[in-house]
Order: sequence, then C-alpha cells, then structure tokens
Amino acid sequence: NRDAISVETEGELVPVDVWDIFPAIYDKSVLADAGVRFLDGLTGDVVLPSGNAATVYWEGENDEAQDSNITFGSSKLQAKRLCATCLISKKLLIQTSDAVEAYVRQTIVDALRAKIEETVLSADAGTTEKPAGIRYNKTAKEITDFASLVDAEASIDGKEDYNEKVYILSPKMKAALRSMTKGQGNGNVFENGEVDGVRSLTTAALGSDAVAIYGDFSNIVLGTFGAVDIVVEQEPKYGAIRLTINAYVDAATVRDNFVVEEIGE
Repeated sequence: NRDAISVETEGELVPVDVWDIFPAIYDKSVLADAGVRFLDGLTGDVVLPSGNAATVYWEGENDEAQDSNITFGSSKLQAKRLCATCLISKKLLIQTSDAVEAYVRQTIVDALRAKIEETVLSADAGTTEKPAGIRYNKTAKEITDFASLVDAEASIDGKEDYNEKVYILSPKMKAALRSMTKGQGNGNVFENGEVDGVRSLTTAALGSDAVAIYGDFSNIVLGTFGAVDIVVEQEPKYGAIRLTINAYVDAATVRDNFVVEEIGE
C-alpha cells in the first residue's frame, strides 16, 4: 500500500487547534474474560494432550472385566503469522509529535488483537495460515423461546467440567434475549448482564447475526510465539517510513464443550 498516512497544513490565517488522536474503535475483547487460556513466549510447536472419560461396568464376582476404553488425543499449536504494514509520511512526523507513531503502532496492535478474537469466535475452517474458529463444523441450535434455550444449555451442562461456563453473545443476540421472556411474571432471559443467571459477554466479533456460544472457554488455548515484532524501515522514495508489525499466534480447542445457538424465526 503506497498511500502514506499524511497531513496537509491549513492556511496561515486560520488558526488550527489539534487535539489528541481519538483511538480507532474495535470489537470488544472478551476471550480473556471468558476464561480462554493464554500461553505466551512459545518457541516450537506445542502439543496439548487430552483424554476421554473412562467407562466402568458392574460385573459378576469372577467375570472378566471389560475394557474401559481410555484413549488419548491431542491438539497442536503452530506459529501462524498475522501481520500489518503502513507508510507514515515523514512530513507528518516532522510537523507533529511522537504521539502519531505511537498511535499508529497501538492501532495496528489493537487490530491484530481484534482479528485474533474474530478468528477464534468464527465458523471458519482452519488452514496452515490461520486457526479454526470454535464454531467450525458445528450445527447451531435454533432458539425460539426460553424452553429451547435451556434445552440447548442442557446438552453442555451434562458434561463434567471444573470451570465456569459463560455466554458470549453477538449484539443482536443480546437484544433478542433482552426481549425474550422466561414465562409470565418471571422476567426476561437477559437481565443484569446475565443469561438466565449465567454470566455473559457481548462482542461484535461474532458478526451481525443473532449468535451465542455457551460453554467452558478454558477448553480453548491461545498461544503466542515470541514477541510482537515491529520493524521501522526508511522509504525515501515516498518520503515516508514503513511500519510493519508481525505476530505469530495459534489457537486450539482442547475439548469440545460448547454449544452454538442462533435465534430462529
């Protein structure tokens, strides 16, 4: 991209007051609050092993014991590159303070974070270049009323877990649940930041549809490899500097203990 971030001066007769730069607006970050586990400073590939539940049987006094069928699986974290670059006019840097470069750096870092969140919460398949979203290959349960909502919860609540289950809602799902009643005189499904008493978080990273994810988010591991790499290069041909930021990240679902819900017509 050769369109450098730049500024043109106003006429000398018109005074101009320049305020601090207002930050860009990104989708609200919810992964950490939801309980996602973060592994920082990784170097090589990381294998995350998991085991299934054992099966036990009642048997006669001298009958042969049946196999408990304990098996093990694993997920793997491998560094995947997420990057951004932009040109910043040297004229802009000369005529303004260092706050401009700091603002651009922070804006790109915030954009990287927002992209990671959007990807993890998506329904996209994983590739060698990006991690799979936790909604990938899941059929959403249709929510039409309070009964169907608690029925969807039941498919997850029956699984043993040791951590808090929470809801992550799209803004449209939050709006729909605010007007969905639990029955005559029992209030609405969404009240006081909770979905039927369950802590909830809302983010536009889930998109514009009425979508919710319910479950134990500690089953998701997000790994970062090394530190965020920031490179500043001279671009004299354009009278600018080029700022390039690289981050190496991956995410994996260790155990599938989520249900995806969508509002039905």
